[in-house]
Amino acid sequence: MSDEKALLTGDLLSTGYWACDIAGMEEGHTVAVIGAGPTGLCCAMMAGLKGPADIVIVDVDETRLEFAREHGIGTAYVNPLRQDLEEELKGMTDGRGADVVLEVAGGSDTFECAWRAARPNATVVIVAMYDSPQLSLIHI
Repeated sequence: MSDEKALLTGDLLSTGYWACDIAGMEEGHTVAVIGAGPTGLCCAMMAGLKGPADIVIVDVDETRLEFAREHGIGTAYVNPLRQDLEEELKGMTDGRGADVVLEVAGGSDTFECAWRAARPNATVVIVAMYDSPQLSLIHI
């Protein structure tokens, strides 16, 4: 492995660990990870260390969802273009929604998607970087 790859992998893992740590995840929580790119998958892997009941991987790219499924990252996989994310989460959680949502996609609509996926009084961590005037006041 090159030094560059090792450095970037460490950065992604530490980002995932940080996101899970500040989210206050607890054993038995339902965690939704929006975005199944490298950072999102690292977030999901770090979430697994906290003992959640479920880790729901959310992405519009079927190849990313398949990669997560094949590698055992997560327990459920949702493509919001094909499934209703809110309904899927409510079905898994007796109508509540996710206890923790990690928004790692940074898309124009994923910020709102994260809030809709969360149960009342849930924790939503915005991990992704945004380049949007509407979200310019949000910094992590």
